[in-house]
Amino acid sequence: MLGELDVLETKIEFLPYSSKYYEEVINVIRQSFFQFETVCIGSEIDKNIEGQKDLEGLCNDALNRRNNVSIVARDVCKDKIVGVSINVLQNKLIACNNKESSYFENFRDTCCKTDNAKSLMNYMIEADARIDIFKKFSINSLLEIPTVLKEYGGQGIGLELCKYSIDIAKNLKLSLVTALWTGKNSQSIGKKLGFDILYEESFNNFSFNGKTFAERVQDSKLTYHVAAKSI
Repeated sequence: MLGELDVLETKIEFLPYSSKYYEEVINVIRQSFFQFETVCIGSEIDKNIEGQKDLEGLCNDALNRRNNVSIVARDVCKDKIVGVSINVLQNKLIACNNKESSYFENFRDTCCKTDNAKSLMNYMIEADARIDIFKKFSINSLLEIPTVLKEYGGQGIGLELCKYSIDIAKNLKLSLVTALWTGKNSQSIGKKLGFDILYEESFNNFSFNGKTFAERVQDSKLTYHVAAKSI
Protein backbone atom coordinates (compact mmCIF):
# COMPACT_ATOMS: atom_id res chain seq x y z
CA MET A 1 0.00 0.00 0.00
CA LEU A 2 1.24 3.47 -0.89
CA GLY A 3 -0.90 5.46 1.54
CA GLU A 4 -4.36 6.27 2.88
CA LEU A 5 -6.88 9.13 2.93
CA ASP A 6 -9.96 9.57 5.13
CA VAL A 7 -12.99 10.74 3.10
CA LEU A 8 -16.78 10.44 3.17
CA GLU A 9 -16.85 8.40 6.42
CA THR A 10 -14.60 5.81 4.85
CA LYS A 11 -10.93 5.24 4.15
CA ILE A 12 -9.34 5.36 0.72
CA GLU A 13 -6.17 3.38 0.23
CA PHE A 14 -3.78 3.87 -2.67
CA LEU A 15 -2.25 0.76 -4.21
CA PRO A 16 -0.05 -0.19 -7.16
CA TYR A 17 -2.20 -1.42 -10.04
CA SER A 18 -2.62 -5.19 -10.32
CA SER A 19 -4.40 -7.16 -13.05
CA LYS A 20 -6.93 -8.30 -10.45
CA TYR A 21 -8.29 -4.74 -10.48
CA TYR A 22 -8.64 -4.59 -14.27
CA GLU A 23 -12.43 -4.89 -14.58
CA GLU A 24 -13.01 -2.38 -11.78
CA VAL A 25 -10.54 0.07 -13.31
CA ILE A 26 -12.27 -0.18 -16.70
CA ASN A 27 -15.58 0.41 -14.92
CA VAL A 28 -14.18 3.62 -13.39
CA ILE A 29 -13.07 4.71 -16.87
CA ARG A 30 -16.54 3.96 -18.24
CA GLN A 31 -18.43 5.75 -15.49
CA SER A 32 -16.15 8.75 -15.09
CA PHE A 33 -13.63 9.41 -17.87
CA PHE A 34 -15.91 8.53 -20.80
CA GLN A 35 -18.83 10.47 -19.32
CA PHE A 36 -17.24 13.66 -18.01
CA GLU A 37 -13.83 14.15 -19.64
CA THR A 38 -13.79 17.21 -21.93
CA VAL A 39 -12.38 15.42 -24.98
CA CYS A 40 -14.84 12.52 -24.55
CA ILE A 41 -17.78 14.93 -24.51
CA GLY A 42 -16.25 16.86 -27.42
CA SER A 43 -16.03 13.66 -29.49
CA GLU A 44 -19.38 12.38 -28.18
CA ILE A 45 -17.71 9.33 -26.73
CA ASP A 46 -20.06 9.81 -23.77
CA LYS A 47 -22.97 8.95 -26.08
CA ASN A 48 -21.36 6.18 -28.14
CA ILE A 49 -20.88 2.74 -26.59
CA GLU A 50 -18.94 1.42 -29.58
CA GLY A 51 -16.57 4.38 -29.39
CA GLN A 52 -16.03 3.62 -25.71
CA LYS A 53 -15.18 0.03 -26.59
CA ASP A 54 -12.59 1.29 -29.07
CA LEU A 55 -10.92 3.37 -26.37
CA GLU A 56 -11.06 0.60 -23.80
CA GLY A 57 -8.48 -1.03 -26.03
CA LEU A 58 -6.17 1.93 -25.40
CA CYS A 59 -6.60 1.53 -21.63
CA ASN A 60 -6.05 -2.22 -21.91
CA ASP A 61 -2.82 -1.68 -23.80
CA ALA A 62 -1.53 0.83 -21.25
CA LEU A 63 -2.43 -1.36 -18.27
CA ASN A 64 -0.74 -4.41 -19.76
CA ARG A 65 2.54 -2.78 -20.69
CA ARG A 66 5.67 -3.89 -18.88
CA ASN A 67 6.42 -0.25 -18.05
CA ASN A 68 2.99 0.31 -16.50
CA VAL A 69 3.28 1.91 -13.04
CA SER A 70 -0.37 2.81 -12.55
CA ILE A 71 -2.05 3.44 -9.19
CA VAL A 72 -5.59 2.70 -7.98
CA ALA A 73 -7.66 4.25 -5.20
CA ARG A 74 -9.78 1.77 -3.23
CA ASP A 75 -12.69 2.43 -0.87
CA VAL A 76 -11.78 0.13 2.01
CA CYS A 77 -15.29 -0.10 3.49
CA LYS A 78 -16.96 -0.95 0.17
CA ASP A 79 -13.97 -2.91 -1.19
CA LYS A 80 -14.36 -0.93 -4.40
CA ILE A 81 -11.93 0.77 -6.81
CA VAL A 82 -13.01 4.41 -7.08
CA GLY A 83 -10.10 6.04 -8.89
CA VAL A 84 -7.12 5.29 -11.09
CA SER A 85 -4.06 7.03 -12.46
CA ILE A 86 -2.87 5.23 -15.59
CA ASN A 87 0.86 5.89 -15.59
CA VAL A 88 3.09 4.79 -18.41
CA LEU A 89 6.80 5.46 -18.69
CA GLN A 90 7.43 7.26 -21.96
CA ASN A 91 10.69 6.77 -23.84
CA LYS A 92 11.80 8.83 -26.81
CA LEU A 93 10.94 7.17 -30.09
CA ILE A 94 13.91 7.00 -32.40
CA ALA A 95 12.29 6.88 -35.81
CA CYS A 96 13.99 5.07 -38.64
CA ASN A 97 12.50 7.51 -41.11
CA ASN A 98 10.11 10.44 -41.26
CA LYS A 99 7.24 8.19 -42.35
CA GLU A 100 7.11 6.21 -39.12
CA SER A 101 3.75 6.64 -37.37
CA SER A 102 3.35 7.50 -33.72
CA TYR A 103 1.75 5.13 -31.22
CA PHE A 104 -1.48 7.16 -31.23
CA GLU A 105 -1.58 7.20 -35.04
CA ASN A 106 -1.12 3.43 -35.18
CA PHE A 107 -3.84 2.90 -32.58
CA ARG A 108 -6.25 5.19 -34.43
CA ASP A 109 -5.61 3.53 -37.78
CA THR A 110 -5.64 -0.09 -36.60
CA CYS A 111 -7.93 -0.20 -33.56
CA CYS A 112 -10.54 2.56 -33.87
CA LYS A 113 -13.67 1.63 -35.79
CA THR A 114 -15.83 4.61 -34.84
CA ASP A 115 -15.49 8.24 -35.93
CA ASN A 116 -15.90 9.23 -32.28
CA ALA A 117 -12.82 7.34 -31.14
CA LYS A 118 -10.86 8.53 -34.18
CA SER A 119 -11.78 12.12 -33.31
CA LEU A 120 -10.48 11.73 -29.77
CA MET A 121 -7.29 10.10 -31.03
CA ASN A 122 -6.83 12.93 -33.54
CA TYR A 123 -6.95 15.36 -30.62
CA MET A 124 -4.34 13.29 -28.76
CA ILE A 125 -2.12 13.20 -31.84
CA GLU A 126 -2.36 16.96 -32.39
CA ALA A 127 -1.86 17.81 -28.71
CA ASP A 128 1.11 15.45 -28.54
CA ALA A 129 2.68 17.17 -31.56
CA ARG A 130 2.33 20.71 -30.22
CA ILE A 131 5.51 20.48 -28.16
CA ASP A 132 8.40 18.01 -28.28
CA ILE A 133 9.07 17.47 -24.59
CA PHE A 134 11.92 15.06 -25.28
CA LYS A 135 13.65 17.68 -27.42
CA LYS A 136 13.03 20.37 -24.80
CA PHE A 137 14.23 18.35 -21.79
CA SER A 138 16.07 15.36 -23.32
CA ILE A 139 14.73 12.93 -20.70
CA ASN A 140 12.13 10.24 -20.03
CA SER A 141 8.82 11.27 -18.52
CA LEU A 142 5.85 9.85 -16.66
CA LEU A 143 2.33 10.51 -17.91
CA GLU A 144 -0.60 10.61 -15.48
CA ILE A 145 -4.30 10.37 -16.30
CA PRO A 146 -6.12 10.60 -12.93
CA THR A 147 -9.76 9.49 -13.07
CA VAL A 148 -12.10 9.38 -10.07
CA LEU A 149 -15.73 8.27 -9.83
CA LYS A 150 -18.02 11.33 -9.78
CA GLU A 151 -19.53 10.52 -6.39
CA TYR A 152 -16.03 10.59 -4.91
CA GLY A 153 -15.03 13.83 -6.62
CA GLY A 154 -13.88 16.85 -4.67
CA GLN A 155 -12.40 14.77 -1.86
CA GLY A 156 -8.74 15.06 -2.80
CA ILE A 157 -8.45 11.57 -4.30
CA GLY A 158 -7.25 12.82 -7.70
CA LEU A 159 -4.68 15.02 -5.99
CA GLU A 160 -3.35 12.07 -3.97
CA LEU A 161 -3.19 9.86 -7.07
CA CYS A 162 -0.97 12.47 -8.72
CA LYS A 163 1.18 12.86 -5.61
CA TYR A 164 1.87 9.13 -5.50
CA SER A 165 2.57 9.15 -9.24
CA ILE A 166 5.22 11.80 -8.66
CA ASP A 167 6.69 9.71 -5.84
CA ILE A 168 6.96 6.75 -8.23
CA ALA A 169 8.78 8.94 -10.74
CA LYS A 170 11.22 10.01 -8.03
CA ASN A 171 11.83 6.39 -7.02
CA LEU A 172 12.55 5.58 -10.66
CA LYS A 173 15.16 8.36 -10.71
CA LEU A 174 13.26 10.39 -13.32
CA SER A 175 13.71 14.14 -13.33
CA LEU A 176 10.46 15.20 -14.99
CA VAL A 177 6.77 14.33 -14.80
CA THR A 178 4.45 15.39 -17.61
CA ALA A 179 0.67 15.62 -17.88
CA LEU A 180 -2.08 16.66 -20.28
CA TRP A 181 -4.64 18.59 -18.20
CA THR A 182 -7.93 18.92 -20.13
CA GLY A 183 -10.35 20.24 -17.50
CA LYS A 184 -10.56 22.78 -14.71
CA ASN A 185 -10.35 20.15 -11.97
CA SER A 186 -7.18 18.54 -13.33
CA GLN A 187 -5.69 21.96 -14.04
CA SER A 188 -6.35 22.90 -10.42
CA ILE A 189 -4.46 19.78 -9.32
CA GLY A 190 -1.57 20.72 -11.59
CA LYS A 191 -1.42 24.20 -10.08
CA LYS A 192 -1.44 22.85 -6.52
CA LEU A 193 1.40 20.46 -7.32
CA GLY A 194 3.55 23.09 -8.99
CA PHE A 195 3.33 21.98 -12.62
CA ASP A 196 4.55 24.47 -15.22
CA ILE A 197 2.35 25.03 -18.27
CA LEU A 198 4.44 24.33 -21.37
CA TYR A 199 1.64 24.83 -23.89
CA GLU A 200 -1.99 25.99 -23.74
CA GLU A 201 -4.64 25.89 -26.46
CA SER A 202 -8.37 26.54 -26.73
CA PHE A 203 -10.84 23.70 -27.27
CA ASN A 204 -12.43 25.96 -29.88
CA ASN A 205 -9.69 24.64 -32.18
CA PHE A 206 -10.97 21.05 -32.08
CA SER A 207 -14.28 19.88 -33.50
CA PHE A 208 -16.41 16.84 -34.22
CA ASN A 209 -19.53 16.58 -36.38
CA GLY A 210 -19.84 20.32 -36.89
CA LYS A 211 -19.38 21.43 -33.28
CA THR A 212 -16.25 22.44 -31.43
CA PHE A 213 -15.28 20.68 -28.23
CA ALA A 214 -15.80 24.00 -26.44
CA GLU A 215 -19.38 24.19 -27.71
CA ARG A 216 -20.14 20.67 -26.56
CA VAL A 217 -18.93 21.34 -23.01
CA GLN A 218 -20.52 24.82 -23.12
CA ASP A 219 -17.35 26.66 -22.15
CA SER A 220 -15.87 28.87 -24.87
CA LYS A 221 -12.89 29.80 -22.69
CA LEU A 222 -11.80 26.27 -21.75
CA THR A 223 -8.26 25.34 -22.73
CA TYR A 224 -6.04 22.29 -22.28
CA HIS A 225 -2.57 22.40 -20.76
CA VAL A 226 0.53 20.42 -21.63
CA ALA A 227 2.33 20.64 -18.30
CA ALA A 228 5.47 19.38 -16.61
CA LYS A 229 7.03 19.30 -13.17
CA SER A 230 10.73 18.93 -12.45
CA ILE A 231 11.42 16.56 -9.56
